[in-house]
Amino acid sequence: MPTPGDFFIAKPHDSIAKVLVQNHNIAREVFQLALPKELVACIDWTTLDDSSEQFINTALGQRFGDGVFTASCQGRTMLLTLLLQHQSTEDHWMAFRFHENSVLYWLRERANDPKRKTVSMVAPLVLSNAEDPWDVPTSMRDLVEGVDLYPPCALDVLPLRSYFVMDLRIMSNEMLMDLDVSPSTRLSLLAMRNVREERIGELACGWEGLWKDARNDPGGLQIAKMLLSYLTAAEHLIMQETLSEIGRMAGVEPELARGSLAWVWREEGREEGREEGARCLLLDALEDRFHSLPAMARHAVKHAAYAELRTWISRLASAKTLDDVFA
Repeated sequence: MPTPGDFFIAKPHDSIAKVLVQNHNIAREVFQLALPKELVACIDWTTLDDSSEQFINTALGQRFGDGVFTASCQGRTMLLTLLLQHQSTEDHWMAFRFHENSVLYWLRERANDPKRKTVSMVAPLVLSNAEDPWDVPTSMRDLVEGVDLYPPCALDVLPLRSYFVMDLRIMSNEMLMDLDVSPSTRLSLLAMRNVREERIGELACGWEGLWKDARNDPGGLQIAKMLLSYLTAAEHLIMQETLSEIGRMAGVEPELARGSLAWVWREEGREEGREEGARCLLLDALEDRFHSLPAMARHAVKHAAYAELRTWISRLASAKTLDDVFA
């Protein structure tokens, strides 16, 4: 049976996803870095709006992506989807997934406005920190068997859905440091790119200037806490002293740092720390999976013992409903 620590380590992208989705400035800068310049130029970035809660792939029981945004482009609504590819290998079927989600979005548009004669533009983006450079089909057409054997007239009927990729594995740390974006965005991208490095603690300490400058960014303190949670969740070898040093650079006071999930989890030997860490983890995971939680579920988690919390966490991977978790 997996422990809360196992489950937490297995989903380290949750913290970094929240950084990118909840902070519009970072999301905007990532889109502007990764999308073609011609597309960036025609989008009104002042209209960028987080629509993640509105677009759920109910058939698959998951979100369209880690972040779903709408923005005005040439006076029309465009859907911008941001998916973090945090797995060790690339997803061969990513183009198909984006195609499927786009169709679901268009179906929703038609249901909401049966009289409409057009669909909105959808621009999918993958931000990858997979171990190897991105090398899988980026177009639905490339997934069709024997596509090169068909005449041009047959190719015209194939779906043309494709997606954009920002591959952090082909970008050096120096390239990321030199990007003309906010300190918080550079920190987020550096953390993603280096999260599997054995020297991640040492590297993060070397970003002292960025940690300090990020304090002045909107939501800088919250961003720092999420990045610390991401680093400690994904790489358990970071020492408490190193975390404390990074926290000092980021302006995170020790008592505040201990209030975040990652830091509570590091307080070995404290039963209350383990229990509270499991409690916070379970609530975050339940909200990520089922979104709005009833008061009874929150009450159950709040008053559960550590062993019971572990049992519920172990059921999350296969649970389809809240009842499956708390059965």
